[in-house]
Amino acid sequence: MKLSLILAHPGPGSFNHAIAETARQTLLRNGHTVFFHDLYAEGFDPILPAHEIPKGAALPAEIVRHCAEIASADGIIVVHPNWWGQPPAILKGWIDRVIRPGVAYEFLEGDSGGGVPVGLLRAQMVLVFNTTNTPLERETQVFGDPLETLWKNCVFGLCGVNDFQRRVFGVVVTSTAEQRAAWLAEVEKTLDRCFPPAGPVSGQAPRMRIYAIDHIQLAMPAGEVARARDFYAVLLGLEEIAKPPELAGRGGAWFSNGAVTLHLGEEPDFRPARKAHPALLVEGLTTFAARLEAAGCTIQRDLQFAGYVRVHVNDPFGNRIELMERIGEEPK
Repeated sequence: MKLSLILAHPGPGSFNHAIAETARQTLLRNGHTVFFHDLYAEGFDPILPAHEIPKGAALPAEIVRHCAEIASADGIIVVHPNWWGQPPAILKGWIDRVIRPGVAYEFLEGDSGGGVPVGLLRAQMVLVFNTTNTPLERETQVFGDPLETLWKNCVFGLCGVNDFQRRVFGVVVTSTAEQRAAWLAEVEKTLDRCFPPAGPVSGQAPRMRIYAIDHIQLAMPAGEVARARDFYAVLLGLEEIAKPPELAGRGGAWFSNGAVTLHLGEEPDFRPARKAHPALLVEGLTTFAARLEAAGCTIQRDLQFAGYVRVHVNDPFGNRIELMERIGEEPK
């Protein structure tokens, strides 16, 4: 199947990005073609100029590509936060420029635009994943859940997609790492149910590939969990998560923020990893470096390369950790 996946959140480390990446990897694993767009990372221009409004108007190549993908998609997945009961402005601009006459809908002959349009989208299903910091009961009872009305009735219902499903995750700001991990598992399960694996072509072997990293394992000395917490939880801001009961007796500690998971395992003849290392993408690298230096860590500033600034720091046990921040990213 051809599936369109649209993400609208400015923070690369956000839970919205974790949702979108989980969805993308699940759909690819299931053998589908995925048209994925991270609108902020791509620098999508949300401004609809007057000359693009008429049906049949000349469009920039980027908008032509978006229109072709959404028109051919068998399913659509949209991921964004609830901001003031609305999608981010960049996503509203995507609707304005891409969900357009002749692509997603059209009016019957003789209708000057005052009637109900005919939907043109071929998608059989739409999934919308939202994050919120407003309890669901308040969102529904006080605000009327405007995002449900917008996506189900005002956008996709009018464009011919009647199978609409939406899941809201919240309250995100107070959620735990375990809760976010459970939400991501729910995203994967939902995608598997709605867009199950495509059957292998006759005569071919079943699809087999590596599609994601579940976690990174680092070693540590026995009996040093408190020091691991001080570094990974307090300084790096990761949350300690419970180990499965089957593994709890082995010692060590696990840390996660929903998007990145590190396992620290006790090793009797421990030796620090000074060359092999994880590289963690961060926001606010300068602040991270200052916090680490204030705690007595030595920051090693390495050679830089295009698109990133980066530093290295050793954890309390001497394991090398690289922190990287994207800068000046060109539209993709």
